[in-house]
Formats: sequence, C-alpha cells, structure tokens
Amino acid sequence: MALLAGWGQAHVIIVAHRMTHIRARTAFLFVLAIYLVTAGGHVDTIDADASIETAYAILHNGTLATHPQQPDPMLYRETPSGEISKMGWVLPIVYLPYVVLSKCLSVVLPIPERLFSEFLISFVNSFLTLAILLFVYMHLRWSGHQSSQATFICLVLGLGTLLFPYAKTVHREPLQALLLVALAVTVFHPEKTKLADGFWIGLLASLGFLTKMALVLPMLPFLALYLAKANARNRLLFLICPLIGGFTQSLIGLVYYGTPFNNGYGPEVLTLASPVWTTPLPRGIFEQWLAWDTGLLPHCPVVILPIALTVREAFHKRLTLKTAVVLFAIALQTILYARWFSPTGGAALGPRYLIVVLPLFALLIPTTEWQLNLSTQLRFFVVLLLSWSFFQQTVNASVKAQQYWSMRALSAHGLPMPHWMANIELFFHKSEAGSEMYDPQTFGGEDPAPLDLRGFKTLTGLDYWWLHASRLWAENEPLKKSEPKPITIGQMHTHTHSGP
Repeated sequence: MALLAGWGQAHVIIVAHRMTHIRARTAFLFVLAIYLVTAGGHVDTIDADASIETAYAILHNGTLATHPQQPDPMLYRETPSGEISKMGWVLPIVYLPYVVLSKCLSVVLPIPERLFSEFLISFVNSFLTLAILLFVYMHLRWSGHQSSQATFICLVLGLGTLLFPYAKTVHREPLQALLLVALAVTVFHPEKTKLADGFWIGLLASLGFLTKMALVLPMLPFLALYLAKANARNRLLFLICPLIGGFTQSLIGLVYYGTPFNNGYGPEVLTLASPVWTTPLPRGIFEQWLAWDTGLLPHCPVVILPIALTVREAFHKRLTLKTAVVLFAIALQTILYARWFSPTGGAALGPRYLIVVLPLFALLIPTTEWQLNLSTQLRFFVVLLLSWSFFQQTVNASVKAQQYWSMRALSAHGLPMPHWMANIELFFHKSEAGSEMYDPQTFGGEDPAPLDLRGFKTLTGLDYWWLHASRLWAENEPLKKSEPKPITIGQMHTHTHSGP
C-alpha cells in the first residue's frame, strides 16, 4: 500500500485539510461515517480470497505462490511453486498491513487471525471510495464549481450511486476507479496538482497495470492527452514507472512461469475465439446499460443527469476535449467487457465492470448548468430522481448482494425479479425482523417450497457488521460455510462469491 498511500491517499488528505468550507469537511466525514457503519465486516468474494491468500503468502513465505484447497482456474494459474493469483499484485500489497495487524491483535484478542483480517479488510474499500470522492471534489472546485456545488455532487456520487454498496465490498473495482479518476484529475489539472510530470502519470499507469491489466485500456485516452502536451523531459520521465512495472511483471513471469512473457493468462482469455469472449457486442452493451435486471441505468438511475447535461452541451456545441476524453474512456471500458461471457461481472450487483468508470460521470458536469432556470416539472423530476437514488443505494448497501444469488441458486425455476427490486423486498422483510424464509413467488418464482436461508450466517438480518459480527466471532470460526450450487452464466460457471 506504500505507493498508493504515498501519493494518492496522502495528497487527498492534504486537500481535505485545505477545504475552506466547513460543510464540505463535514459532508465527507458524514459519508465516511455512513460507510463505516454500514460495512459488512466480512469477505464475500472469491476474488478477494485470492488476494488475501497472496498477502498471507507474502507475509509468511515471501512468495506470491499460494496453495488453496480448491483453486478456481479463473482465479489461479498453476505453477511448479504453487497457485498464482490472477487478481493483480497491488491489492495483496494493500491488504498486507491489515494482515499484519490482525496477526498481532489476534495474539491478545480471542478472535481467529483469518477472521479478524477479513473483518479489517472489509473496510478497505470504504477509504478508497472516500479518496475517489476527494479527487472528484478537487476536479469540480478547480473547474469552477462552488464548494457547495462540488460537495453536493460528491454526496450524490458517494451515497446515490453504486459506489455506496460497492464501498462495503472487497471487489477490485473501487481501487481501479480510484487510480483512473486520480489519473484523470492529474492530467486535467497539472497546474493545480503540481504532480503532473511524467513520473507521477507513469506511476498511476503502472499501478493500474499491476492492479488489473485491462485497466490500461480506459486509461489510454488520458495518457494520450497527457503525452500529446508533455515536453520531451516529461515523456522520458513517464517511461520510468511503466518500465519498472513491466520489468516487475516480466520477473514474476520468469520466476513462476519460466518465461518473462507469460503473465498468467492463457489462450482462454487472450484470444477472441476463446469461450470467454462469446457475448455479441450489442447484447453486451445492452446488458451493461439498459437491461432491467442488470443495466447501469436501472441500478443507478442518477447517471441520467450527467448524460443529459453532456447531450445538452453537445447540442449547443460546447463539448470540450476533456469531455471527449472522458466519454472515450467510458466507451472503451464498456466495449472491453461487452464481449465477455458475463458482461456485467457475474454474481454481483448491477454491471460490476462499469463501477470503474462511474466516478468519471461526475467529471462531465459543466459549471454553466447550475445557472439554468429549470421548469417546475423538470425540477420535480430531478428531486424525485435524487431521492429515489439515495433510497435505492441505501437499500442495496443494507442487503448483502450475495443473498439474491443464493436464492437464485436454491430456486429450481429461478427468480425472474431483478436484483435491485428483490433487494427492496428483502430490505423491508429484514427491517421487520422477518425470518430468513422466503416465498419464491414473492420474487416471481414458481417453486412451491419456501427458500430456507436460515443456515447462512451472514444473510441474517441487514448486512451491517455490528448486527452480526459479535455472533460470528463468538462462534470462533471463519465464515466459510457450505454454499449453494454454482450459478451457470452463459457457457461458464461462476461461484456465488464465497458463500454466506
């Protein structure tokens, strides 16, 4: 975590201290408090399991090789030294301090070390998401927005979009989103950040590559814009970190795979004829954006506002080069995963892969639109849309995303109701302290027998750590319990994360 903390988090903390408007500081502390209170307190994705295993391997053995009992070929690559995670190398380094801390505290606290480390790691994305909001705030202020306007936009972004429920997950997307928005703000405002020389831009690009190789694609428009304006010295400095990152990746390939040109991915990913690139492009884009059960607009309708403002700017011929770069980055991320066998990221909430570019929508909001005289009907629509967005994401953050997929796996005939609608039903059921027994017909299913989820510990009640952590800790055992059968998506199988 040293590199990320050394620039990204340290810099945004300095900016937070420089905020002159007391309401802005209060608003960010409020968002952080909401994130910390609503955190789940447990790890619920197999992606994070792979990164945690790697962090433990680094700590105990000084190696990236792990030895999981049932390695998933989509997550690990077999080598003579053991199983190597495909989940990148930055996230295990981010997790490493929490693993060390849990190892120390478990000596004096009656909590298993692995359980305690998962509890601490479950809060990581809360702080990363707060850093995203601070970068967006910097951009808005430097672009001419008043402090109150920038603060309000960040509140909507932090609590009214999918960033809120994903802040309590352990997915890689918030880290990717942080690196991408940090790159965008640094490129757009070199005179403000005073860090936009080639070295820092190259550092962010390298961290993005080592976090997830595919992240380089949405970074390309920003890198191209920077390199087009940079002088020869900064272009040379830019090469330093990518060369170091490429050398590091090549060294890992040489040590563990026997060749510096092996990055752990084989023909199953790197060739378009492989089974993972089976979704037709139009269908993938539709599932990512418009589909009622998986699309971004149904799951995060507030993004309609920056899209509408961008269309208005285009109509009045006021689009800037920066706006075009942001739109191009969003388009590249969309197209990249639209051909994937699961364009929306499998058993997740909404289009998981688009979380990476979600903060970029805030960069599209022009300062001129705040002076518009909206009609009463349009103003009512905006207020209604914002109110619904805050409610919807509060519901999504209160109900464990895994529950919907567990119910689908247990239902013989499936559950037609979209995830976000099912979460509303679950939210009110849990708020009334209802039993974890559900009638499939409530969710559009046809099964005559109820769905019994009473045996899955982390699905009991609302998904807040303070509601179930003490009970879990008292049992003095990790959370890994039996899980429903894998869910078939297209031609591939993806497990329901790591089970309740």
